[in-house]
Amino acid sequence: MKILLITLAVLLSNTYEWQIMSGNGPEPRYINQMVYANNRLIIYGGKNGDNKGFDDLWEWKNGKWNSLGNGATKRWDHGYAYMGNYDQIFIFGGRTFKNIQGKEERVDLNDNWIYKNEEWEKLEINSPDPRSSHSVVYYQNKQQVILFGGRNKDEIFGDTWSFDGTKWNKLEVFGPAKRYGHTLTYNSVSKTIYLFGGYDGNKLLNDIWAFDGENWTELESKKKPSPRMAHTMQFDNKGNAVLFGGWDDSNSVSDELWFWTNDEWKICYIELAPQARLSCSIGYDKSNNEFILFGGSTGFNGQFLPETWKLSLTKNKRH
Repeated sequence: MKILLITLAVLLSNTYEWQIMSGNGPEPRYINQMVYANNRLIIYGGKNGDNKGFDDLWEWKNGKWNSLGNGATKRWDHGYAYMGNYDQIFIFGGRTFKNIQGKEERVDLNDNWIYKNEEWEKLEINSPDPRSSHSVVYYQNKQQVILFGGRNKDEIFGDTWSFDGTKWNKLEVFGPAKRYGHTLTYNSVSKTIYLFGGYDGNKLLNDIWAFDGENWTELESKKKPSPRMAHTMQFDNKGNAVLFGGWDDSNSVSDELWFWTNDEWKICYIELAPQARLSCSIGYDKSNNEFILFGGSTGFNGQFLPETWKLSLTKNKRH
């Protein structure tokens, strides 16, 4: 059998299955971002070479990619969230190339952009410090985007910010240690934001934290993924999250697939699966109850990957 039984107690009657999808789509890349908006998944930006960043926008709908044209500016490692109550996509920061004295240099950004009604608008507002490798997520309960962490050439951040659609507000709360390369994801069932992993400048991390809009709480699990960064993580609409890949403490890319459910980590083994990678993007397609994974790289100086994979829940075949 190519599909192996998942060890999750709540899913004993089902299995998950990876399937590679065919068809044309975005160029190979990593450090792009994906959100679900208006019954489709939308990716923006990314990078696939020393001097090539992207500003293109693509939608995944009805099992294929469609180009939506170009976006704000070329960037990668940015914050990207769909603000559902506002029906708009929000982008903050990231990295881009800038010509400085005749040489292309990487520059960290702190600009803010809105994509709504197929138009881009730059917001001229006070913002957190320039940064990349941070993470943002839309917290529906308070109709705010929450930002945590990131880095620039001078500093690694451990700050928490909220954006209400017009202005940023720094939240003076005790929480996770400074880091970058982590994930923030929203659980619509528990109405909680979860943070996992990252790198603090000295070591990789594998702690998991929950944020309720007011306070951070560190959670414990008997078993958990090894410390890692540049992984991808996303919740479905039933309160279960999947985590895939990343750069782990074995000093290599990972091909592990983990599930977070009922406040516990469980690993899942599937024979046919994507190869190990870091900095790919994943989104949950609510319309079809499946996760879509795109791109990534086989290492920090590795091969950029072009595939689109689907992870779907299927009924367990009994023999």
